[in-house]
Amino acid sequence: MSKNYMDNHLESKAIENAMLILRRFWLALFLILLLILTVASALFSEEFELYRDIEHLVYRKNPTILLVLAFAALIAVMACWDHGHKRRSPVGSNKRVDELCIMGIAMAWSLFFLLTLKSQPYMDCMSVVEIANQFNRGDFSALTTPTHDSYLYIYSFQIGYVGFLQILFKLFGENHYFAAQLANVVAVIFLVRNVHELSELAYEDRRVGRLSDLLMAFCLPLYIDVTFVYGDVIGWSFAIGALLCTMRWAQSGEVKRLLAAGTLIAVGVQFKTNVYIYLIAIVIIIIMESLRRHLWKPVLMIALMLLITVGLGKAIQTGYAAYVGIEEFPPGTPSTCWIAMSMLEDENFENGWYNGYNIETFKASGYDPVIADEMARETIRERIGDFASYPRGAVKFFLVKFVSAWNDPQFNSQIKMEWGSRHVENLPGIAYWMIYEGGRAVLFWMMNFLHFIIFAGATVGTAIALCKKDEQARRTAYLVLPVLGGMMFHILWETQARYMIGYYVLLFPVAAAGLIQLVTFSGNLLPGSHTKNYSETKSS
Repeated sequence: MSKNYMDNHLESKAIENAMLILRRFWLALFLILLLILTVASALFSEEFELYRDIEHLVYRKNPTILLVLAFAALIAVMACWDHGHKRRSPVGSNKRVDELCIMGIAMAWSLFFLLTLKSQPYMDCMSVVEIANQFNRGDFSALTTPTHDSYLYIYSFQIGYVGFLQILFKLFGENHYFAAQLANVVAVIFLVRNVHELSELAYEDRRVGRLSDLLMAFCLPLYIDVTFVYGDVIGWSFAIGALLCTMRWAQSGEVKRLLAAGTLIAVGVQFKTNVYIYLIAIVIIIIMESLRRHLWKPVLMIALMLLITVGLGKAIQTGYAAYVGIEEFPPGTPSTCWIAMSMLEDENFENGWYNGYNIETFKASGYDPVIADEMARETIRERIGDFASYPRGAVKFFLVKFVSAWNDPQFNSQIKMEWGSRHVENLPGIAYWMIYEGGRAVLFWMMNFLHFIIFAGATVGTAIALCKKDEQARRTAYLVLPVLGGMMFHILWETQARYMIGYYVLLFPVAAAGLIQLVTFSGNLLPGSHTKNYSETKSS
């Protein structure tokens, strides 16, 4: 055996060990955060008060014992069912049927909420709709006149979604926001389809895929979101599609998968800037896979992805500036204003939640980004000083901020329903029942129980991946990386519960894998059981 071969082998082994340590580090960190959320979701939950114009959280104590018993009963029923149905179909058979089934369920739920609620745009949604209409009429004052009501001048990153609405309104008529809601329906259908594909790809087990689909069928906040005339759902759909393409590349090595991922992520960012978290996760996956396989060409794709993403955004802004006849596109509120807001306490909002600080600071600066930046930096320095002088208070601040963003099982969906109904004439009875009467509690407890199931199951699924070092553990680590990124980002950035749905959906396959493992363990305790561990019966 040659010396070069031995050196290369040792080098490969060292790289593999280093990547294993890194993966286990982020899985361990992720597991800790999931444990916090699992305990919190068992003890209490959050909801927003009706008839308020702000997202004012109220806390509700959960019946912890009942939740745990219901969870245990669910596992027991699944174990008995699994014990009675030993045969398992291979991953390849009827895969298309499973895919079409969950897409059909997503479409049915989305259209149900869309047609029943008849939700109209409100607040920020109305702002982007009005600006798109103004642009189509040739009125570009939203880009040229800085006022407190000039939404786009303050939130200039929304130009991508405004441009999308312009196209829709050109095709379907002015103020045709229903077309934008239908676009959300299409985005949700493809989002759940891509989550289904990720579950199949990551675990190669039909039971995991089907259970993930079953759980996703009850992810009501996602389907209610189709009424929200904003770029959230579409942006998340593109982001998850990009992650799927990246993980397919990690499996097959086809560079065209990375080209597709780069294109999808670039478009997704134009709808939702939080999609950058997915881009960072994808870059990390590419680097780790390239090192593992001793490849260098995929690393070049990172530069191309960044170029496409940043270039597309700059091209849109430059194009609008040239068309309107202004020297440069308005930079909007400085990012430091968002960071400063993320460190503030407010009696009307939870720690670090959106509270209007960025708008008020930008307005007080005379809409000068440089002055606003310095004002925000001063606030940041003051808050860092406060945290440094009282470390225990700092830990409590960020813990409350983290939990409050994730422990709303509705992810702002029910307050969106109420806001969207305020100007609806002849609101259907079933919509009124869901928003204001007994249906509100029914929806809340459906979402609340699912919320606990997902966190508990994902905790088990992550713990299993942490203890192993096989291919499945590696794919699980890649799958949860954007979720961990979202958690860490919103600890440091302004946060809201509605932002988390784009990460939450990735927990469904991980939760399904964890639940299946619990079912398998429980099934082995039944008399006469010879059920094997699901990871030992994977199909190729």
